[in-house]
Amino acid sequence: GRKRFWSEHRSFLKIARRKEVFVKAVASSKTSIREIEKSAKIIANIDSKIPLVIQPVSNRLSPSLEQLLSWQIIAGKYLGSVRVIPQTHNWLGRKRGH
Repeated sequence: GRKRFWSEHRSFLKIARRKEVFVKAVASSKTSIREIEKSAKIIANIDSKIPLVIQPVSNRLSPSLEQLLSWQIIAGKYLGSVRVIPQTHNWLGRKRGH
């Protein structure tokens, strides 16, 4: 399998929280609820007030509404602010990175 970088994310967030910060997790239908829960636990162990934004991909791997709601509920058990916000660059007719 591929490396997940959990410890690097944790270390980075410990430093980043010195400023106003939020965490964005881009998620697809292949994202597991365990990954979302682990992310939320890592964030909460640093500061449960750090917001989590779950951003579903908008392509053939888009997660279902049921997945999005279950992710928001599980993350909300650990964090005070969990939002699902779509990728707006597609609506604006822009490609990523442009």
